[in-house]
Amino acid sequence: QVPMTLEQLDLSKLRFYLGGDAWTSRELYFWLSDRLAWIELEIDGSRFRQPASLLRTSGFAREEALLPYPGNIYSGYRILQEYFCFPESFLFFHLAGGDWPKQPMAVSSFKLHFCFERPLPPSLKIRKDAFMLNCVPAINLFRHDSEPVALTGQQTEYPLRASYSHPDSYEIFSVNNVEGWVEGPDGRARGGTRVYQPFESFQHQIERANGRLALYYRLRVREAVNGEGFEHSLSFVRGDEREVVGKDEAVSVTMTCTNRERAAQLKVGDICVPTNATPNVFTFR
Repeated sequence: QVPMTLEQLDLSKLRFYLGGDAWTSRELYFWLSDRLAWIELEIDGSRFRQPASLLRTSGFAREEALLPYPGNIYSGYRILQEYFCFPESFLFFHLAGGDWPKQPMAVSSFKLHFCFERPLPPSLKIRKDAFMLNCVPAINLFRHDSEPVALTGQQTEYPLRASYSHPDSYEIFSVNNVEGWVEGPDGRARGGTRVYQPFESFQHQIERANGRLALYYRLRVREAVNGEGFEHSLSFVRGDEREVVGKDEAVSVTMTCTNRERAAQLKVGDICVPTNATPNVFTFR
């Protein structure tokens, strides 16, 4: 290990995860958040005490969100959803600030002591995997474009598909943007891009009140007939329906998707090669 000064280490960014079995991690979470008396940093036998308030829980701040949520939504809803979907993502702690000693000498190691108000119960066994560094919560969400939707005006609902060739590899998490292009007499798009607003936004009411063209869609989600995943469909309302009768409109949908159950099939060590988006500091084995 390369020796570094405490200033270079920047302990205020130290973040760790409570690993081990489920009971141990949750019991240790309780003790760290409720029974911690103080923290001590040990360097070469010398100890420097810090208040327990220096240790902060993670996962509750808006910038730590795993699920994308609109900025105007109360964050408590997002926290509840993430807790019941991904409870392990809240087993992170980090150090916030602190009056650490100005150690001019570089150190190659140090110890961090968590001192509690009373002894830990005998049933709480602290093993090597109880505190884990270099961990980060990850979620399988990514941007994806849907298969084209041919809007003809001849049906009330249109199926929304992430992939016709690999339907079992995708699940739609949310619809982010819906755009259409009406085909002209020469087969080319005319009039520019038509942006459809979600029905729940009531943006179409504003457009109609201001004398502008109102275009909106409504998303329907049903459980798949075979019981695997969900089926999605879109209904469209066009303020110029009479003008576009008999004209084909190509609709493109930008979505946030998951890989359904595929991410759960990954085992330790399966991610073993870098990609174009992998930071250079990461190594694989």
